[in-house]
Amino acid sequence: HNLDKASLRRFDLKIKFDYMQQDQAWKLFQQVMQDKDVVMADVVEWERRLTALKGLTPGDFATVVRQYHFQPEAWSAELLYKGLQRELSFKDDSALKTIGF
Repeated sequence: HNLDKASLRRFDLKIKFDYMQQDQAWKLFQQVMQDKDVVMADVVEWERRLTALKGLTPGDFATVVRQYHFQPEAWSAELLYKGLQRELSFKDDSALKTIGF
């Protein structure tokens, strides 16, 4: 916790923002691919690769999508996957244990 207990008592709502579960990340990955009209050749392999990534948030997906709005490269599962890997590389490993307050 980054806030002291006295501060926390003053909040009416205490919300914990956590990382996505693997099934949530996989569903969002599939949704982005569908939204971009990308057909994944080996769905089982992509699910395996994606669910191995730990610490993803919906914001990571949104960032990658925004980054490639103006890219000439065609959308692909590999493009999204590498973008998500890049976003994870910016995170502090100790932060992957818990987020929120």
